[in-house]
Amino acid sequence: MRIEYRMKSPQKPSWLMRIMLSIAAVALLIVAFFFLAAALIAGALIALVVGVRVWWTLRKFKRELAQREARGDGDGGTGAPLDGEYQVVERETTAKPLPGAEPTNNTPPER
Repeated sequence: MRIEYRMKSPQKPSWLMRIMLSIAAVALLIVAFFFLAAALIAGALIALVVGVRVWWTLRKFKRELAQREARGDGDGGTGAPLDGEYQVVERETTAKPLPGAEPTNNTPPER
């Protein structure tokens, strides 16, 4: 049994179909325009919020730095080294077992 397929010649769309497709295309373009406008407005608002937050934080840090310089605290942002004292604490070379734990041979090597 052999089946033959023949291509039908494309029919011209009727004038009603053309009008319907034109209306649908225009409606789709309008909806796409409004979605794009909403996305741009949302992006601008997010950028504005982030920008105001960064500006406010920098303003606060600059004010705190000026107050510290006026009081004489810190290095005033000059990057000068800090002075201080420290004490070296030696580590014990033998491990002490925890109370109630079984003794093991896992002692660290002597230095």
